[in-house]
Amino acid sequence: MGKTEKGTLWVVGDKTPAFDFYQYFYNIEDESVEMLLRLFTEIDLKEIRELCSSDILKAKRRMALEITALVHGMEEAKRTEQTAISLFSDKSKSADAPSCSVIVPEGDLLLVDLMADIKFVPSKSEARRLIQQGAVSVDDAKVDSINFAFAHSEMKKKGSVLIKRGKKNFIKVDFT
Repeated sequence: MGKTEKGTLWVVGDKTPAFDFYQYFYNIEDESVEMLLRLFTEIDLKEIRELCSSDILKAKRRMALEITALVHGMEEAKRTEQTAISLFSDKSKSADAPSCSVIVPEGDLLLVDLMADIKFVPSKSEARRLIQQGAVSVDDAKVDSINFAFAHSEMKKKGSVLIKRGKKNFIKVDFT
């Protein structure tokens, strides 16, 4: 196992958000699922084998739920699982996406700056690279320019946007 895109995977509840923690384990390579279920859960070995051999995605979901519950509690783990399911299976993603608030600046706000400022990417250069590769979208519209910016009036009018990085990383940005 490695680290998350943002850095270290912490096993202290307030250091790695439940959603990121859940997604880390859900996205583990298939070959590691059975081992992790054995190590970190109290699920019967026979059930683990059956789960892994019949439906690997169901096994991953169960593993992510159980391991997230160890750190964040079962209630938060279940809420996180439901958020992940709705994010990746439904078009109305913004209601369940992890979110942050940003104070509307006086002028325009470059997407590259916003992504780095809210720690959605580790650096502005990473944001530029992802945009150039076509891996970033705003409200389901692909961004193709590293100079993409939100106008002051647009931020005030819209109130929020959903930024997507790759296929599985989302954040809702509320403009305040």
